[in-house]
Amino acid sequence: MSRDALMRRQNTSRAHNAHTARQVFGEDFILEKCAERAKPEESAVSGVPPEQDLFAKVSWALSNLDFRQRDVKRVVAQLLREQPEAEPASLIRAALGRLTPTRA
Repeated sequence: MSRDALMRRQNTSRAHNAHTARQVFGEDFILEKCAERAKPEESAVSGVPPEQDLFAKVSWALSNLDFRQRDVKRVVAQLLREQPEAEPASLIRAALGRLTPTRA
């Protein structure tokens, strides 16, 4: 990497971006945006019934454990039909039991 490219890359740091944003947009705008980010976020799927939000949370957790998304959706949908009032932790445990091969 050339020296010029390295210098350009160093100048795109977070502090540099914040400084430039303050110069371009003004301090009030930046403070307003920071306040918006600090607010607790609503559900990622707002307006969706809670059981579907639960489906999304449990599916996300299992997908992050490297299970195939197709298998995760199938198993979580089955579990929600069988246990519609279940807590997320119990759904995840039950899904892990179905997604993990049993030892002989």
